[in-house]
Amino acid sequence: MDETGPVPSTTRQGNNGGILAVDSPDDVPVLTGRPLTADQRALLDRGGLLVWGDRDNAPPPEGQPTRLVVTEDDRILSETPPLPSKPLELARTGWRAGTDGILLVDTARRLDLPIAVRGPIMVADADADADADDGQDTRVQQILQDHAIDARAAYIHVEPEPPVPDTALYVSAAALALLALTTVLTALRGQTRALKTYIDSLIALGIPPSWGRHIILWQYALLLGTATLLGLFIAIVPTVALATQIPDFELSIPWGQMSLLLAALALASVLAATRSTLALRR
Repeated sequence: MDETGPVPSTTRQGNNGGILAVDSPDDVPVLTGRPLTADQRALLDRGGLLVWGDRDNAPPPEGQPTRLVVTEDDRILSETPPLPSKPLELARTGWRAGTDGILLVDTARRLDLPIAVRGPIMVADADADADADDGQDTRVQQILQDHAIDARAAYIHVEPEPPVPDTALYVSAAALALLALTTVLTALRGQTRALKTYIDSLIALGIPPSWGRHIILWQYALLLGTATLLGLFIAIVPTVALATQIPDFELSIPWGQMSLLLAALALASVLAATRSTLALRR
């Protein structure tokens, strides 16, 4: 709806999201907060369409043409010729809800697409002159007054606090690493006895003691590498597969903490193997 009444909608063929129209390619970075590449600007200038890269149904492959259709009450009024298009990768933001992409007003007029006389009002960089939350609130309220908009229509986004502080994650990882080191080193005596029996059997087969120790170290290295890769596969692959099935879920893996824990486990295993093999010399 606009000031003149109902307006036919323009959508990408096979989609139900509306298309935004801007006067210039310079307006796109103001809305999206990200600069356009030279190819994206050139595509808009020559009458192309930029499609949001995070649409549920995949945007067209790079450079593949797409059509726009004009509909009203489920009736197709017209269809455009194929337009050059590119996907545009953006952060998930609420203002793009119900939209599918963006092109230039000149392109819309050339294709005889319906343009709302008064479309949505989007305010960019509202807090540019505000150093505090109160200043931001005042700036947003003034913009609403200037456009005669109900103040209840404004929402100021506040980044949520992380559910688990980074410090707690690192402390947990360090505690687990310390536990792993303590457990492995505590088991050294029994491990040394088991390895002595094993190396005695290797010596009985005619293998020199130094070779026997090397065999043990290589076996430990192979076991450690296999266990690490298998553990990562079991932990990460199912998690990623499950996360892809949850709408709007953003997977965030604490790689720093995981790396600390893996390094501690690897160090514990290496120390255990080295100390055990050295003890066999006595």
